[in-house]
Amino acid sequence: MDKKVIDKKIENLIKKAGSNDLEDIISYLGIKIIKQPGKSFYCQIRGKKYIYLDTKAPEEIKPFILAHELGHAILHKEEIYHYSPLSINKTSTEREADYFAFKILGKCIDTSLDYTISQYANLLAVSEDTIKYIMD
Repeated sequence: MDKKVIDKKIENLIKKAGSNDLEDIISYLGIKIIKQPGKSFYCQIRGKKYIYLDTKAPEEIKPFILAHELGHAILHKEEIYHYSPLSINKTSTEREADYFAFKILGKCIDTSLDYTISQYANLLAVSEDTIKYIMD
């Protein structure tokens, strides 16, 4: 999926939800957040939508994980995905969900800082793969 298509979906979603706050958007979509230890993922069960959020994930990356799973809900409705922030080889759907999360959280890369990929990843609390995909 093209990044411009994802950008447009985010723009439309924020307009429809009337907010750019992640939890407001999730509530607007009728998605229930289940917090429990284990993998984070999005799924639909009998027509109800859920994001399972790993309570053991570091606090600083939980918003990104939540936004990533929301990305799957919006971009990849028919499938269930598991998110691992340590995953090295990501599929295109994982990269798209990462891009969605990055953008909906309002993150941006300040190229005037002239950081390395690793430095940007640490600063923005995302994977290096996400930074590479954003900058590509």
